[in-house]
Amino acid sequence: AAVPTGFVGNIDLQPQQGFNYEVGLRLREPRLGKAEASWFYTRIDDEILFNDLPGNDQNQNFDTIRHGLETSFTPVLPIPRLTTTLTYTFVDAEFRKGQFKENTLPGTPEHRVTANVTYEVLPKLFLTLDWLLVQDFFRINDFNNVIPGDNYGVVNLGARFVHDHVTVYARIENATNEEYTTFQSSNGVTASTGENPAPPTNVLIGARITW
Repeated sequence: AAVPTGFVGNIDLQPQQGFNYEVGLRLREPRLGKAEASWFYTRIDDEILFNDLPGNDQNQNFDTIRHGLETSFTPVLPIPRLTTTLTYTFVDAEFRKGQFKENTLPGTPEHRVTANVTYEVLPKLFLTLDWLLVQDFFRINDFNNVIPGDNYGVVNLGARFVHDHVTVYARIENATNEEYTTFQSSNGVTASTGENPAPPTNVLIGARITW
């Protein structure tokens, strides 16, 4: 709990508790497709976050708020056996009180987009493309919002064959060899601490049996 030159415990921490509200709408039209949208509001009292700013080096309590919109759309396409789904999430996450009031919560992307395209080239044989885009966030521990994170986009390609209870699949992950990391940290002053690079282009082959 007490390391002279490192992280220290915080015996004054309070347990965090929160309230979450969500309301949504779902629309289905056989000729056009389906769409979903939901608005959410999350208020947390005494949220436990690690504060790595000079002179802190410990977990502390903060009052926070998050609200935003989650949407998805699956259209009916004119090409037989071709399907696609697009999702978009917007999040406004802030400190509610204290020294960092109205600052953006670090490590929380404001925009997140995903897209999936699937084409059945032969009966039970599917080709897939997945795309993820993450934008507009500050590095973890950057309570002062001075160190923006690096936006990134990732493309995965795949194929799968489904027969009764067996699925055989192959995936090319990070097909464009994007240099990115989903965990971008800092010490609140510089970006030099804590970064876990994602793998370069790699191939995953496997099978799944369901019974």
